[in-house]
Order: sequence, then C-alpha cells, then structure tokens
Amino acid sequence: MKLISLQFVSVIALATATQGCAFTASDVSTADTRMAETAVTGAALAKVDTAMTMLGINKTMMTNPSIIDSLLSEMKLSDFKPSSLPMQEFLRLAKSTPQPMAPLLQAIREGVAHHPAIMEFIELAINNKWLEPFKELEITLNQIYLLESLTAAMANNYRFVVDIQEHILDKRSAYGIKPHSTFSTFLAYSSPLTVF
Repeated sequence: MKLISLQFVSVIALATATQGCAFTASDVSTADTRMAETAVTGAALAKVDTAMTMLGINKTMMTNPSIIDSLLSEMKLSDFKPSSLPMQEFLRLAKSTPQPMAPLLQAIREGVAHHPAIMEFIELAINNKWLEPFKELEITLNQIYLLESLTAAMANNYRFVVDIQEHILDKRSAYGIKPHSTFSTFLAYSSPLTVF
C-alpha cells in the first residue's frame, strides 16, 4: 500500500503542474452544462478531500525548514544567491521558518478534481482502502512545495532562470565536469539560456 500512496502523491504533483491546462466550468458556454460541471467538481473535490485525509494531508500543514535546506543542498542550491530580492527572501524564509502549504494543497486539490483519469484512480483507491499515511510524505510534500515555487519563479522571471543556470554551471568544476567534455557538448554553457 505504501507504493500506491507514494505514486498517488506523485500523480497529485503532476496534476498540479498541469493545472493550467485543466478544463474548467468557465470554458463551457451553456448554463446547464456549467451547473452540471459545478456539481461534478463538488463531488470530485469531496473525493480528493477524502483521499488527502486518508493520506494524512491537511490544509494546516507547514513546510519543514530542515527538509527544505536539505533539498536545496542536494540540488546544489544551498549557497545560491539569486539577483531577485523576492527570491532571496523566499529562500531565506523557506530555510528558516515553516511556511503554510495551504495554497499549494488547494491548487493540487482543484487541479486533480478536473482530471478524469486521476479521479477514477482516487475512487478506486478510496473504495479499496489503498491510501494510508507513509513516512516519506513530509519529504514528498516539501519537495513538491520547493519545486513548484522554483518552477513558478523561473516561469515568471527570465533573470531567475539565468541565475540558476549560472550557479549550476559554476558548480561543474567542483564535481570534476570538464567544460569541454563529451557531457558538456550537450549543455549550452557558453551563453545564458538560448530562447527558441
């Protein structure tokens, strides 16, 4: 059951990333269809709430600064100093003060409720009692929080992307990656990101 729970949380993370592509009631032109979609969404949200409760996820959860710090270290970003003052503040707070996960969990909840295949799995998992809390849940939720935050920052600020790229490329020599190695042939290291 632990494997299914971990896979379920991973699916939730994927649904969050694709939430912007989700079908919403505002896309529908007729009032009848809009009302039916709202009812389905309410039922779907209730199922997502049940699944999240079964996993031990609740809207009052907070990040764990020591886990965030460890994740940043594993990503070789523990000493990363972005040029963006808001991102400097975000990273400082994320490493020192528990942050509320409620906005992230709400986005996950709403995103998942609009994906029929995920909802079908949730119903099956609830009915078969496949979902249960697992010890890796806290780490997984902190990973989702951090990656979602970094991804959103990169999507909204080109300079932040360049800052991360330069930071990571500067780390190569510390790990024995030569600038002209075969591996580097596949990296665009000579100039900041090429926009196609």
